[in-house]
Amino acid sequence: MGYTVKDLLESNKFPEMQLISDDSGIDREIKGVRIIEVADMEKFLGGGNCS
Repeated sequence: MGYTVKDLLESNKFPEMQLISDDSGIDREIKGVRIIEVADMEKFLGGGNCS
């Protein structure tokens, strides 16, 4: 398996990064990224986003 969400969180490369949902997908492999900086990001999140 490649680099996972858990690996990224534990790396502390982004010390202010926070997990804002449950940890049910924490062992999923990261295959791509989308960088967005928005205040109150929780308002804009929705499930089922597949690329």
